[in-house]
Amino acid sequence: MGTACCLTLLLLVPAILYLVLYNTTERITASALPHEGGSRLVLGGENSVVIRQIAEWARALKDDPEVLASPGIPDALPALEAQEDAASRTFAHEPGEGEALWWIGMLATIKATAEQTGGRYTLVEVLAPEGFASPLHVHHFEDEGFWILEGEMTFYVGDQTVKARPGSFLFGPKEVPHAFTVDSGPARLLFVLSPAGFEDLVREMGEPARELTIPPQPQAPPDEAEMQRMAAIAARHGNEILGPPPVQ
Repeated sequence: MGTACCLTLLLLVPAILYLVLYNTTERITASALPHEGGSRLVLGGENSVVIRQIAEWARALKDDPEVLASPGIPDALPALEAQEDAASRTFAHEPGEGEALWWIGMLATIKATAEQTGGRYTLVEVLAPEGFASPLHVHHFEDEGFWILEGEMTFYVGDQTVKARPGSFLFGPKEVPHAFTVDSGPARLLFVLSPAGFEDLVREMGEPARELTIPPQPQAPPDEAEMQRMAAIAARHGNEILGPPPVQ
């Protein structure tokens, strides 16, 4: 076999073993077998079909090593590798688990990061005290969703004012200023931001939580120096603080 053929075989064998040994064959049917018109990869078959096709592939390879150059077989490798990569990124958190930070008067627990989701989204669980008011701000990079789990809140998104309660979901597109207040609490909600990366702002602006509770509340609003510090951090992460929330 040529060098390219050997390299392809080295990549192919672990992929086949992965399918058989780790029982992912329910989700992947590797029908990249020689046939009229070339080879192809079909997703979504049965175990018996997959095992039979892998056996046929192995026999064909034994008879003719050049079968690895058949159309479609090299194309199948990225799909198999992607399945293995997806399985390796699976994770779970128990209640209360995650990276907990005290952030602008709230408890923020990072549940999913850019690294864990392949950059697709960030998920943060937030616990905010009654009377809390976020600054009016705008995201330049990511869209944001809010799913309310506990408490009653008011959201200001663009020109809209929305009352929210447990079970409510709101969507705040990027480039649209928004803020929220906690009318009855504490409020527990999920921030979902896409694409990912917002967790870096929370880390830089906050501090590791000393307890899994709402942090002690400041006795006075942040002074000018603190507002400038927060504004600079926000800007580094594609956000802009515009001022206090609108008056109800």
